[in-house]
Amino acid sequence: MWFTALAAKRPLGTQTEPRITSRDIICVHTMVGYLHSTDTMFKANGYGGTESHFGVGGTWGSDRALSLNGVAYQWQDTDYTADANLDGNHRVISIETADNAPKLARDIEPWTPAQVVTIVKLIAALCKRYDIPPKLIPDTRAGRRGLAYHAQGIDPNRVPNGEKWSSARGKECPGPVRIAQFINEVIPKVQAALTPPKEVDMTPEEMLNARVVLNTPAQIRAMNSNLKPSDKQYVMGDSIDVERFIRWGGPGQERLLKGVRDLLDRVDALSAKVDRLASQFPPPPPPAA
Repeated sequence: MWFTALAAKRPLGTQTEPRITSRDIICVHTMVGYLHSTDTMFKANGYGGTESHFGVGGTWGSDRALSLNGVAYQWQDTDYTADANLDGNHRVISIETADNAPKLARDIEPWTPAQVVTIVKLIAALCKRYDIPPKLIPDTRAGRRGLAYHAQGIDPNRVPNGEKWSSARGKECPGPVRIAQFINEVIPKVQAALTPPKEVDMTPEEMLNARVVLNTPAQIRAMNSNLKPSDKQYVMGDSIDVERFIRWGGPGQERLLKGVRDLLDRVDALSAKVDRLASQFPPPPPPAA
C-alpha cells in the first residue's frame, strides 16, 4: 500500500522484492546522510540494492537547500519487503531519517520538530492501518509487535534468540540522542494521536455552572473573537446559545445537553410553583403618602 497522503511515492523501478509476510514492527533508522542523497543512491541501485520503505528529510546538507525538512518519501510499497532490517525484512516496516552525517553516532543531532511531526503522523497511520501496537518492543524475538529502533536488533544489543537486523556489530542506529527522543517524545505522541478524546464527564449542575461562568460580557467577547465567521450565529450580544456551547464539549455532548435541558425544566417548574404560591396572597398595600 502506498501512503501517498503522507509520503511522496518514489518507486525504485521494477518490483523485484518478495511480498512482506506480516507487518509486526515499525523500525526507525538514521541515514548518516540526507534524504536527497539517499534517494539518489537508492534509485541508482533499484530494488536490487538496499532500500527502506520510507525516508524523512531534515535540515542538513542538500536537504536544507531543497527544503526537505519533514518531507517524507516512500520508496517501497508496504505490501513488499525492504532491505533495511536483514532477518527482520519479512515483517518490519522501515523508516530512514536524515541527520547531520557525523563520524560518530553519539554526535547525531536530534530529529527536528518538523521531522518529529512527520514521523509521528507516519507511524500513527501505519499502526492504525496494520493494527500495530504503539509501544516499544522489549526485544526482537519472534512474535514481538510494536515500535522499534534499529539498534535493538544489532549485536551486542540483540538479545539471545532475537532477530538479527544488521550484519554490522556495534552499530548504534539511530544514535543515542534519537533513541532517547524516540522513547520519550515520539512514542508518547504516537500514542496520543491514536487515543480518542475522552468524554466530558460533568453533571448537569456542573454544566449549568460552567455556562454561567462563561456567560459574562468579557468572556463572551473573548470567545467571540476566536470564533470562525460561520460560528458567529451562536453568540447573541452578551450571551451564548447553550446548545452550541454544549456542542463544544466534544463526545457525549447530547447526553450533557439533555441533562442541562432537564435541569432548566426543573428550574422553570419551580419558578412556576413559586408564582402560584405568590398568587394566593394579596398584594402588599401601597406605601403611605
